[in-house]
Amino acid sequence: MAIDNDAATSGTTPGPAAWPGTADGSVAGTYRRLVFLAGLRPREAASLVGRLEGLPMVPGGWTLAEVERLLFVRALVRRGRMGS
Repeated sequence: MAIDNDAATSGTTPGPAAWPGTADGSVAGTYRRLVFLAGLRPREAASLVGRLEGLPMVPGGWTLAEVERLLFVRALVRRGRMGS
């Protein structure tokens, strides 16, 4: 990632378009922003992403792989490609 000299000298953070892997607004992109920019632990970030996607909180939290798998199955069910 290139450093924006104006942002570095002004003390501001570059906007979302400058963050690596986040242009698509994906679950993984949100997860990366929470881990690398917000400083959350991986399980905390994955649990928050899951919650933002409508998954319930669970004891011990979610992993990113679990969240992505559940969202994939949800999409299959909604499209009628898998029975609920």
